[in-house]
Amino acid sequence: MPRAKTNAQMLAELDELYRLGYRGHVDFVDDNLIGNKKAVKAFLPELAKWLEVHDYPFEFTTEASINLADDAELLALLNRANFVGVFVGIESPDTATLIAMRKKQNTRRSIAQSIHKIYAAGLFVQAGFIIGFDSETQSVADAMVELIEEAAIPVCMVGLLYALPNTQLTRRLEKEGRLHPHVKREDVKSADQCTMGLNFATLRPRQQILADYVSVLDRIYDPVAYAGRLQRLAAMLDNSGRKRQTRAQHSRRRLGRLEMVAPGYFQPARTARSLSSHADPVRCEQSEFDQPDRVVDNSLPGRWTVLARRDRTHREHDRRARAGRRTASADRAASVV
Repeated sequence: MPRAKTNAQMLAELDELYRLGYRGHVDFVDDNLIGNKKAVKAFLPELAKWLEVHDYPFEFTTEASINLADDAELLALLNRANFVGVFVGIESPDTATLIAMRKKQNTRRSIAQSIHKIYAAGLFVQAGFIIGFDSETQSVADAMVELIEEAAIPVCMVGLLYALPNTQLTRRLEKEGRLHPHVKREDVKSADQCTMGLNFATLRPRQQILADYVSVLDRIYDPVAYAGRLQRLAAMLDNSGRKRQTRAQHSRRRLGRLEMVAPGYFQPARTARSLSSHADPVRCEQSEFDQPDRVVDNSLPGRWTVLARRDRTHREHDRRARAGRRTASADRAASVV
């Protein structure tokens, strides 16, 4: 049955983070924040007031379905409440695959144009893609890369399909005799989609699926391609209407180039499940790919317009730091001699 925290409960969590002295990025962990639009639209104005009273200590990210792009009012509310990014599960460019996943909302639109609408509202997008579905009759690598480039999404989480316990997918594969026995690996402390995906006999040759996976990663994270998407995103991301920059901006300036190159290393604070654990009306149809109790750890980067360039002050600071290290090394060497 639908579950939702009250506005007071969520603001109390932010009060506690604030009291503990944390400032910066907070992720609202929810499979689809806009699954209950009535609740989220009632909450966001209160969150905006809270931010103003507390001098904007936080900036937020979350996860939502692609039809967020259809609601201009909601996008404006998210902007005013200092949401700077959203994770969107695009999953596949293949229509048959999206229908099989019951993600029909992804088939009724231009994905790229929808992403660009979200950019125009001042939120960057990180997207999720999966390779290895039964509905893939041929290579999906080219179409996936083309979509990522057209939409100008710099950071994409591309994974191999994994049949999770207690899902329709797992039950179907088990019934068909295609599910592989679970292998417990003591050396792996947490699951990842690279080494633990495709835990079933695939319909498409496994080698082709893995070749697609490698091809997509190689091409989208080619430095030139990645930088090109970053530049196009920076040109489309409209933060002109954002009332106040968060204090987290200062920490990002200090981190500079490192965060842009390796955004996943910077972990956000995470709230508990927020407004709703249920998807929007389209996704309420149970999909065999649904994850029964998924908590997404979105290690999202900061606002890309800030990270796209480092100013002279930072370069000069780095130059002096390197010079200081060289001097210290020379002094130590001289003392040893």
